Amino acid sequence: MLKIDGILTIIDYDLFRYDLSSVDALDEGDFMPTIGEFSFRIVRSNEEADLLEAEGLEFRSWHPKYRERLDEGAVAACVFAGRDLAYVGWAGLSREAMRSMGEPPYRFRVDFAGGEACTGSIWTNPAYRGMGLAAYGYFKRLQFLRQAGKEVARSATAGDNAATHRLLARFGARLYGKGRLIRFLCLEWWWERPCKHTDRPIPSG
Repeated sequence: MLKIDGILTIIDYDLFRYDLSSVDALDEGDFMPTIGEFSFRIVRSNEEADLLEAEGLEFRSWHPKYRERLDEGAVAACVFAGRDLAYVGWAGLSREAMRSMGEPPYRFRVDFAGGEACTGSIWTNPAYRGMGLAAYGYFKRLQFLRQAGKEVARSATAGDNAATHRLLARFGARLYGKGRLIRFLCLEWWWERPCKHTDRPIPSG
């Protein structure tokens, strides 16, 4: 990332894809977090979130955009430790849902009509970090998309985000392109291009 006095920002991203047919060969037990007792929920709408809150499980107050994301069709994958929100990650099955998900820039090409979806915008409660929730949450989102009939999951991560690269390598995600976001004052530009060696494994380091 390059920043100049808050006027110019340049961020490079890695673009990756995951073939969702590979989910069938994965064992959920290999991704279980070390959090102890927990519950997992998929939330598809604010109406479902209302029902969840009636059970004492609340997550929308943790971010001012969560309610809007649900209205736009984004799907939340939530892990609760007791009544605490431990983790939330998002999936988008439409262009509108994708754009609601915020950073990184959800502008990269996804063929929603052709069986593709996107994942991203994860958050782990600091009290539960280091317990394997990122891997479990990613597995459950991939599983959800597979069950929804999707064939490919795409997303973007900052090029220097080593932790996410290790996670994606564990799942066998493929690096297929590079993206660059440029912000100048209130203007934004986005470019993407295929990798020199298209669709290659993501380095694990």
